[in-house]
Parts: sequence; structure tokens; C-alpha cells
Amino acid sequence: MKSLTREEKISYISTIILIGFMCTYIYDYWMGAYLGKSYPFNTFLFKPWDRFNDFFTPMNIVLRGNGNPYNFISPDSINSPLYHLMAIGFMYINPFLSFIVCIFAFIIFFVYVISKNLVLATRMETFKNAIIFSFFTAIFLFSLERSNYEIIIFVLIYFFLEFYRKKNLITCVIILSVAIALKAAPGVLILLFLDAKQYKEALLTLVITLALNLLSYSVFTGGLWHNFQNNLISMKLYSKAYAMSMGGGVGTNSLWGAVKILREYFFNYINIETLYYVHYIIAFTIFVSVSAYILKIEKVFWKKLSLMIIMMSLLPHHSGYPKLMHLYFPMFLFINSGEKDKYDLIYTVLFALILIPKAYYHFPFLPELNESAILLPLFMVLFMGFIIYDGFRTYKIKEKTKTCIA
Repeated sequence: MKSLTREEKISYISTIILIGFMCTYIYDYWMGAYLGKSYPFNTFLFKPWDRFNDFFTPMNIVLRGNGNPYNFISPDSINSPLYHLMAIGFMYINPFLSFIVCIFAFIIFFVYVISKNLVLATRMETFKNAIIFSFFTAIFLFSLERSNYEIIIFVLIYFFLEFYRKKNLITCVIILSVAIALKAAPGVLILLFLDAKQYKEALLTLVITLALNLLSYSVFTGGLWHNFQNNLISMKLYSKAYAMSMGGGVGTNSLWGAVKILREYFFNYINIETLYYVHYIIAFTIFVSVSAYILKIEKVFWKKLSLMIIMMSLLPHHSGYPKLMHLYFPMFLFINSGEKDKYDLIYTVLFALILIPKAYYHFPFLPELNESAILLPLFMVLFMGFIIYDGFRTYKIKEKTKTCIA
């Protein structure tokens, strides 16, 4: 299998995205306009009447608690205190104005990042691919449609990686700490510090993250312990609502989401709670094993980052499309990498398949769920598999070479 040039990678990915989007668009139009089907059969996005609501939901939770999102216990009140403080900041400015500014700023920023990383011979070619890699992908459109605060995490991770590249470690630590304090998943990126033996920075990130959370809990009425306890109880309720049921299935891409669907068809005799704890052990084992592989075996940076980002989406019991936005970062590194790899074509196709809309089949037991809930985890597992297989293969070759020389 031959390696690909930078231009071939861009061309193949953009072509697959374009074909995938057009097929989905035609299919959805046919389902809606000709067959008279409504949501969820005529779209790959979420409920049309709930559009952009992820941006306003944290504000509504704060209002519901009379200024404190932890004044009540609910599966809705599960976000970090810093997350809610950010929502309060948007409320003080003006909810609608904050939304407009954030969304337009994100669109401009997203297109800028793509254009910067996909520069081609002419500006028109670069602009064309920037549009295809954004407005024709399920990940970007779903993230825009939900307006989840994950878009802010995307911006933070971008700057974290930029400053990491420039070896500005203190700025890296601060940015990553804020990202983790908002949502825990970016914590996997601490592996970058560990991989570079930057243990002080890794520890400092954890300390600052903890301090941000404790301080944020303390800001709300009732005090740190009261707010922490209620947040913890709400998280347990959320876990039951989403982990032990099909709730939150739309746009899901976690391994557990796929397991729940397969259980409905093949092994629904197994108790869901038992299966969940088995999955929890497997997910933890995967995290530890892949982390060890990143630290000990893998040498290619874009592959290390790909494995980290995939674990961010694959291993939690619930992950939405917006979290997959972070896969753009290793994809750009892959495209611009000068290294030749015999699996270039496979990686190219897998990146493209993850990006395109997939909503042709809807599961009878919950029509909001479509085949992407199975395919996305499958593509990510395959991606991890090829990277790790190739990494071990290369490692063994190097070890044999060392033995022969010795």
C-alpha cells in the first residue's frame, strides 16, 4: 500500500466528504419532501425545535437554581462550576448577544484554522477545501447546531497545542487547566507532558485544575461542600439517565453507546448494570494500555495525539458529536506530516468517514438513534488498531535491527 502526498490526502478527504454530504442531503430531502417523513428520518442533526439550546441550557439551570446550579439535584445539573460561571458571564453580557458573538467568532476561527492548515497552490483551492472541511461535515454542522460549549474547549485545545509546539509550557499549563476545569475529557492531554517527561507541568496542571474547581464551587451560595455534594449526586442521576438507558443517544459516538445498541439485538438478557461495570473495566484497561503505548512505543506525534483524542470520545459512557471536533487537530498534523506511511490511504479514508454525515438507518427501538452510533466507534477502534499494530511492527523491526548490530 503506497503512501500519499499532502495534496492527495487533502483531495481524497475532501472528495469523500463532498460525496458523503451530497448523498445524505439528497436522501434527507427525499425522505422529507417526497415521503413526508419528519424528524428524525429527514435529518442527521438533532431536534429542529431544540436548535442551539446547548448554549442556553446552562443559563436556564442557573436561573432554575436562583443563581446557583447546585441548589437542586437533577441530571441536568452535572456540569463543572467553572462551566456554569462561564454561562453566568454570558448572561450578564446578554444571552442572545453572547450567543451571536460566540457562534460567529467560532465559525470564523474554525474556517481560519482549516485554511491555515490546508494551504494549497491558490487561494481559491484553499478556500474551497476550508468550506468542504467545515460546512459539509457532520461534526462541524452538529456542533454548530447544538452550540455546545465544546466549541470553547476546541479553541482552548488549539491554543494549547500551538503553545506546546512553541514550548511555552507555562501558558500550556494554564490553558489546559482551564479546559479540564470546564470539562474533564481534555485531561487525557496531560499525557503529552508525561511523554516529554515534563512531570512538573503535568502536576501543576492538576493542581491548577483542582484549585479552579474548588474556587468555583465556593463562589456559589451554600459553600464548597454543599455544592460539590449536590453536583456529585446529580452526576450519578445523569449516569443512570444516560448510561443505563438509551437517553442521549442522538449524535453519540462512545463505545458504551454502541454496546447498548448491540445488547438490544444480541444479548439483552444481560443485566444493563452488570454490562456497564464490565464496560467500565474494559474502558479503564484500554485507557491504561493505550496510554502506556503512547508513552513507551509510539514515536509519531500525530498518532499520539490521535489516540488521545479518540480516547476522549470513545471511552466516556456518553460522547456527542462536538467532542469529535478535536480530531481535526491530529488530522491536520497527519496531512502536513512529511513522513511516509504505508497506511496513509487507510488513515485518510477513516478520517473522512468519521467526518461525513451518516443517518440512513434508524433503529426501531429508538428511531432517533442511527447507524452512526455504531459506525463512529467502529471507525475509531479501527483507527486505534492500525496505529497500534503499525507501531508495534515498527518497534519490533527496530529491536531486531539493534540485536543484529549488537
